[in-house]
Amino acid sequence: FNSPVEDNVFVISADVKDVMLDEWVAFSDKYNSFDKSSRLTKQTASQGTPKNDEINFIYDIDIGTLSVKDKQFNDLGVMGERANGQWRSQFNHALAAGELTVYDDVSTPVNIALEYLHLTKKESKDEGVVLNDDPLANVDLSWLKPTTVSIKQLTYDKSDFGQWRLTLNPFSDGVSVNDIHATFSGMTLSGQEGGGAEFFWRTQSASNDGDVFSSSSETQFAGKLQGAGVQELFKIWGGEPVLTSKQTSITGDFSWLGSPAAFSIEAMRGSLAVQLSDGVFVQNTGAASSGILKLLGLFNFNTWARRLQLDFSDFYKKGVAYDTLNTRFLFDEGNIYFQQPLVVKAPSSEFTMAGTIDYLSEDIDAVLVTTLPVGGNLTFATALVAGLPTAVG
Repeated sequence: FNSPVEDNVFVISADVKDVMLDEWVAFSDKYNSFDKSSRLTKQTASQGTPKNDEINFIYDIDIGTLSVKDKQFNDLGVMGERANGQWRSQFNHALAAGELTVYDDVSTPVNIALEYLHLTKKESKDEGVVLNDDPLANVDLSWLKPTTVSIKQLTYDKSDFGQWRLTLNPFSDGVSVNDIHATFSGMTLSGQEGGGAEFFWRTQSASNDGDVFSSSSETQFAGKLQGAGVQELFKIWGGEPVLTSKQTSITGDFSWLGSPAAFSIEAMRGSLAVQLSDGVFVQNTGAASSGILKLLGLFNFNTWARRLQLDFSDFYKKGVAYDTLNTRFLFDEGNIYFQQPLVVKAPSSEFTMAGTIDYLSEDIDAVLVTTLPVGGNLTFATALVAGLPTAVG
């Protein structure tokens, strides 16, 4: 019905049981193509600027079930307007809430501004999204359009991942995500040398007589995470910290087979540089389950000091303190090499390690050199008699 406030505006209020978004997108693309051709014809005929006779809308719609590809979202509210060559929609759902703006000018990227986005690993009545080992393995990227995204609050499995912004640009066989900036737990994610971080997701399909029977994909990432203590990462990843720091810098340039959701240490190929300062290797008896926590757990020098079988209780009782930790790893699908030796400098000692790591079996084939504090000739002689299996200075 016509708006009582403004001419040429229709107000729509609806309560819809089911909406299949794919069909509406296809219809919109066809309509926009026809509408553009029609407007150009009118302009040529009149040899001037066509009259602005488009019909505008104000809408408020409650949707019982929204279907997007193979996903379904229940109890979604959408309200907005169609005016000035754009659709602006505000939506509210347990998974996400925010604003979506789509422009008639296809060269202008779609804009998504989210107040929050909640993701979880497990089925939940409240959040309604399931993330499996690789939930994006068979996803169709052909429908994607250039998009800018901002998220004020991102949570994953109830861990807070802060604020994010990025741009999404599809290409023939995948999508690139550029200008990634994020802030969470005192950390910032950005590009390696300024700008934003980026990743590329390439998909390929194999066929037999024209029938697709398998597909493969690969993801590449390059970025830098820096800021507050590394122990904050343990908190959001759900593990007890094996070390702390006041300053953290982790720079990565690596890839893995699968979609962005299929990331794992076992699948990584590429380099990772780590720089930490002013921290402690804490005493931790718990075992990390997987991922980066498990990797860092292999370098608990607090445990190694105990294995020297000497009385350094004053040295590691509360954890081994260090001033700086620096290294660069090279990952190759479960095998990890020291591109640069791991060097840990403590107030009165130093650790240096070089070699290789079999991440899957947690075996380390490396040389460890330590410089430990000594309190005089008696302490030094005792160390030699005890058969200290490292260099002592």
